[in-house]
Amino acid sequence: MEKNLTLNLKKEDELLKISKALANKGRIDILKLLAVESLSVYEISKKLNSPMSTICSNIAILEEANLIRYKLQGGKHGTLKLCSIVYEKIDINLINEYDTSLKNEKIINVPIGSYYNFDIKPTCGLVGEKGYLAKDDDPTSFYSPLRSEAELLWFNQGYIEYRIPLESKDKEISSISLSLELCSEAPYYRNIWPSDITFIFNDLEILTYKCPGDFGGRKGKLTPSWWPKNATQFGLLKTINVTTNGTYLDFVKVSDVTLKQLKLHQYNDVLSVKIMIKDDAKNIGGINIFGSKFGDYSQDIVLKINYKE
Repeated sequence: MEKNLTLNLKKEDELLKISKALANKGRIDILKLLAVESLSVYEISKKLNSPMSTICSNIAILEEANLIRYKLQGGKHGTLKLCSIVYEKIDINLINEYDTSLKNEKIINVPIGSYYNFDIKPTCGLVGEKGYLAKDDDPTSFYSPLRSEAELLWFNQGYIEYRIPLESKDKEISSISLSLELCSEAPYYRNIWPSDITFIFNDLEILTYKCPGDFGGRKGKLTPSWWPKNATQFGLLKTINVTTNGTYLDFVKVSDVTLKQLKLHQYNDVLSVKIMIKDDAKNIGGINIFGSKFGDYSQDIVLKINYKE
């Protein structure tokens, strides 16, 4: 379960989906039940004394809004669709603190295959929209000239590094924001498979995110049809903000590391981003990174640079 989700008025699609999902007593009753325990569709129907067809319809809307997720589990009478709640708390910022002093914003899309450097250990691999790009479980395959076509990459330990030009000369940066879709890396997939994923900006450790699992059980919304159903399907969209006040993960402050400490000008206005599974991590669960044509979110790695007036 994710603890918190923080939204702002820029995230219109998410706000509309969540608003629609919550604008119904039946769906709120389902969330009340799942806040206590995971339940099958049949169990929810029985507890609420509501037809299975109604429950299934409401669950589909809640799932579309990413308020619940499910996994398939074997039972005495076949396969059960076991539902669980995603977030403990949802906050909505009606005034976005990151926008108050901004004159403009630059958005840079970074294809996941455009990495600058890597040092990884198997399992590992690269796939594109139409198939595998290189030999599986061979770290040297990450040198493949086809890597620029990658839409999904994964590795068990080590790091991958991106270097992104900020083009900020003569401009003062007030915050930077990095977002990407990711999950852990397990054999096939395991919805509960924790992995400690560390982010390092300009050789400074920003934060470590404990990813809860390697997600499957349903097809990713953008995942190509040829990709095996029993493999990783989708991830979680995570956003890291580094401001003059500290570092935020999904708009919740997680450390006191500030923009000044990144020493951007000393790095010639280039941001080095390392995404790492440390050898001494408590949870070595690997990582999957999704491009714009795999998973649930139609985006590459996205860097947003906010400039002061």
